[in-house]
Amino acid sequence: RPASIRDVVSGVTGQCENSGTALDPSARTTDPMTVQVTGIGGIPTTAKAIVVNVTAARTAGAGYLQVWAAGASQPQTSNINWAAGQTVPNMIISELNSSGQMIIYASTGADVIVDVVGWYS
Repeated sequence: RPASIRDVVSGVTGQCENSGTALDPSARTTDPMTVQVTGIGGIPTTAKAIVVNVTAARTAGAGYLQVWAAGASQPQTSNINWAAGQTVPNMIISELNSSGQMIIYASTGADVIVDVVGWYS
């Protein structure tokens, strides 16, 4: 069963399924988000890379999204590209840092949903 580890939806408060992380309506931002992956939703602390389905929804304008290991350099390529108002999912495999974290960056405002579908240890 997939584990939702990040669910940022504007104007909604509640909890991410399996994570216990409160939704933050103000988090709809273009600042890079560091997301804890391991130790949540049954994902082991030994995971070195993660397989996620990331969805960018209610996009504010044309833009892109990137995912990479926390502490690493920001990549030169994007994982998702969209036009204004589109909802676009994509399966992404990303390395994690030694603390089990990854970074998500959206170039324009978007609601971001991250569902883990697997991992590599």
